[in-house]
Amino acid sequence: ADTLARAVQAAWYWPEAEETLERLTHALEVSREAPPEDDLEHAVALTKLAAELGKTAGARAYLWEATSLVHDASAFTDQASDASVEDLPLYLWIAFEAREDEPGKISLLTRGLSSFDRPEVEVARSARALEEILEVVTDVALYVLTASTPLEDGETLEVTLGKVRVRTLPSLRNDGSRALRARLP
Repeated sequence: ADTLARAVQAAWYWPEAEETLERLTHALEVSREAPPEDDLEHAVALTKLAAELGKTAGARAYLWEATSLVHDASAFTDQASDASVEDLPLYLWIAFEAREDEPGKISLLTRGLSSFDRPEVEVARSARALEEILEVVTDVALYVLTASTPLEDGETLEVTLGKVRVRTLPSLRNDGSRALRARLP
């Protein structure tokens, strides 16, 4: 119940989440026993397996436990159907949490990259539009998940909207962790 309550609260992208989840009477947990050789291949396989089992069982929602993200069944299965290591279903696995720290200043933090043993990505107090910030953070997160070498502190990364400098800094969560902070003034 606590997990579902947190998931509903964080489901800004799915306004009907609370109503849908209140009507659920059954849950199906999907996991793979074998340890993954490749964490992305494992996550893609698990996503596809969950989508197929959910279709068969008549699922109305999917919960990605590593991030407590909850998704509408059709949205989940649509993204899962095209999922591959070359086309990751990032929005199923990673939470993008935006907050307005002060008027006109937005911070955006990821949650879920750490479940892949990768650093979270953050932007602090940017004056740019939320859509632009989200696009940059998504590009950096995809790089972090798929790159063969980790980003170095201070490295500049080519993203869809140009270039962005990335630093390794204490997380904006103030939880003692470190995150990759993309600089977007």
